[in-house]
Amino acid sequence: MGRLAVCSVRFAGQASEGRALLESKELVFRGDFRLTIPLATITSVHAEAGVLTVAFSGETAEFDVGKAALKWVEAILHPPTLLQKLGLKPGVTCAVAGAIPDDLLADLPPQVEGDALVDLLFFGATAVADLKQLPALMQRVTGGGAIWVVYPKKVQVIRELDVLEAGRTEGLVDTKVVSVSNTHAGLRFSRRRGT
Repeated sequence: MGRLAVCSVRFAGQASEGRALLESKELVFRGDFRLTIPLATITSVHAEAGVLTVAFSGETAEFDVGKAALKWVEAILHPPTLLQKLGLKPGVTCAVAGAIPDDLLADLPPQVEGDALVDLLFFGATAVADLKQLPALMQRVTGGGAIWVVYPKKVQVIRELDVLEAGRTEGLVDTKVVSVSNTHAGLRFSRRRGT
């Protein structure tokens, strides 16, 4: 979700300036005190006069996020789906290559077969050596398209740093990271503008 605000928060008799971050599974505040609210524990949320009021686990916290308060409410109540985070919307063409996790593969729309150009290419990499395929795979992506490199989390045979270095070495720009599942992450790469 990635919402970030410098704001003041009131909670349990405390008040502090700091940073609020809305992540996919929790709302986090870091200031003079720290507060982590799992989204699953939120019982109500509303905005009034720029203040986001969050009720959770029998407690209430107020986040003074200003004009963006209504957008925070919407993001908490209706978080984007994985497919939305990945940029899959009507009319977007996609293809897969490599070892894509079955749960993601099942959620993807029908893929383009063969070597036709696509808007999004999902590439499953399980080892650093797999990343050598990036240049050839980018040839299948339209000029404004992107490649998602999907890789296992918390393993040593391929790390986020390895994926970043491989993409950047090929002149690609990393534009987004998404937790695809509990076991896999995805890094999106696009061509540099003007190339």
